[in-house]
Amino acid sequence: MNKITLGVVIALILGFIGLVTWSMSQNLRIDYDSYDWTRIIEASEDNGNIGDHFRGNPEALVTVVEWGDFSCSHCAAIQSVVNKMVDEFGDRVVFIYRNFPLSGYPNSIAAASIVEAVGLQGHYDVAATAMFANQSLWMSASESTRMDIFINSVILPNIPDIDLDQLRTDMNSREIARKIDFDKNLGKRRNISGTPSFFINGEKVDGEVFGSEDSFRAYLNQLLKDLGVQTGTQTQE
Repeated sequence: MNKITLGVVIALILGFIGLVTWSMSQNLRIDYDSYDWTRIIEASEDNGNIGDHFRGNPEALVTVVEWGDFSCSHCAAIQSVVNKMVDEFGDRVVFIYRNFPLSGYPNSIAAASIVEAVGLQGHYDVAATAMFANQSLWMSASESTRMDIFINSVILPNIPDIDLDQLRTDMNSREIARKIDFDKNLGKRRNISGTPSFFINGEKVDGEVFGSEDSFRAYLNQLLKDLGVQTGTQTQE
């Protein structure tokens, strides 16, 4: 190894250590208890100026919060049910998605990062849906090949006009790293250890509730009824 190569390697290592140290110091300063995690969290310095991603009515009386991992097969499988509920309940429910990348999946953070980066260009929902739908293509990809798969098999077929240079810059930014850390640390304070984890109006629900369209629909309709909101299905136009 020549001196130039050694210098580059040392610089990269020091840069990575510096970024990790910076991230840890930032997390220590965040007052997570000051946030109402049961509702939509707006953009702030704490979350890298990237607020919650949500679908539905932000003023709805019923809030569904999902902590998930794009690498999680159960998360991918449940998305069709979630999408159906989003369509049916319209403006009576708001659905929030937060990142909770699991350490057992090597591409989890990279997947979350590129979806967040696409979100900065206004296409978060499309990218998230495509990432889950094409999970089998990139799940086991190596670090050297996953970016090519993300771009050519997931992003470009669904968002052909994406700015790729900006995408690459954004996905490696401190802001996106901070957004993902913020989401996960917020989830850890709810004692989350696996995905998907669902909370409805602050109460954790298990797979018996969100595992099928019928059970999810029945739970939401009963909650809406208890709150005095009209029940029944409502398809968005």
